[in-house]
Amino acid sequence: MRAGILIVGLSGATANTFATSLALAGDPTHRVFGALSENEEFSHLGLARCDDVVVSGWDFSSLSVFESATQFGIIPHSLIENAQNRLGVRPKPAVASRQDPELLTEKTQVRECSNYVEAVEEIQNDIEEFKSLNQLDFCLVLNLISPQKEFPRAILSASGRADFENGINQQGKGNFPASLVYAHAAIRTGCGFIDFTTAQSLEVPFIQRLSEERTVPIAGRDGSTGQTYLKLGLATLLRLRGLRIEGWYSANILGNQDGFVLTQNEFDQVKKKDKTESLNEFADLSDENHVVDISYYRPRGDNKEAWDSVDISGWFGLGMQMKINWIGRDSILAGPLLLDLCRFSLHSLATGAYGVQNQLNFYFKSPLERRVFSPFEEYRALVSYYS
Repeated sequence: MRAGILIVGLSGATANTFATSLALAGDPTHRVFGALSENEEFSHLGLARCDDVVVSGWDFSSLSVFESATQFGIIPHSLIENAQNRLGVRPKPAVASRQDPELLTEKTQVRECSNYVEAVEEIQNDIEEFKSLNQLDFCLVLNLISPQKEFPRAILSASGRADFENGINQQGKGNFPASLVYAHAAIRTGCGFIDFTTAQSLEVPFIQRLSEERTVPIAGRDGSTGQTYLKLGLATLLRLRGLRIEGWYSANILGNQDGFVLTQNEFDQVKKKDKTESLNEFADLSDENHVVDISYYRPRGDNKEAWDSVDISGWFGLGMQMKINWIGRDSILAGPLLLDLCRFSLHSLATGAYGVQNQLNFYFKSPLERRVFSPFEEYRALVSYYS
């Protein structure tokens, strides 16, 4: 299988960490931990091999993957140097929108488009060129841009083409969500689309219907790399013991680009919603007794720290508490999940599966069609689907 992955936000920390990992395939010093697709139970699927995958994408930075990876310093430089000949790809200019947080940061290259239709057509052309140049059997677009604002209701509720176009036009020139451009262009060119971010592109009914009409798989949204995954797992264990969760306070400390963007109130609304809704419904909590705080603290860099204080009650209604603290490496936690999502989505393309890929709910905070909340049940659903 000759496959391609186009990454929106190629020069970001998570994207270039993932791309570097793919380029290191076959290097005996590079071991993959945390990727379920490497497990024996999925070996019968014949999933795409890392060294058969070609990577490119878009970004506001013109740095190559090698230059970005070196600058971030997440992966040991000795490993990056081992893959230098495969990391020279430079991103194409990204689409700018007044709804995107990239306006808060410096940009060295921008794709200026007069309207939404033009932007979609330009990204489509990029995709078709990439597919032709590399003679690909299948292609995915992976969204890894920074958190975005909540989508306008007129777009988020659009189910038909006319409603969708009206919703776009209502926003005015250049005020469309950029992530929607990439999702739309990917689906129209027969590419699968994975949204690992808080962007609501795949929640738009029109986009979901289009994925079914064009018979391409879509999966999202908001990758569950650490704290929310842990919270739902712990909540499941507490429920199994018959203990009641009275309240949950979560603090997040981030020093990367996402942390900086999330200090802006207009950009943190969707993220906080994603981090609270699932546990609220599962444990019957309200916004008053489930608080999520996100703070930017630059010295942390790509490491993110999570503090959780959990109030529970047991026999006779007597209260108890749990305190949890951990520091994870954001891109290192995300990388294996991205590998799984890409390999499983390429398998969907190869086998003709299309539309929302519910079997991949295990990987997201807010999956498009959530059926269960326990990560244990979601994992069983994943294994069962591919067995």
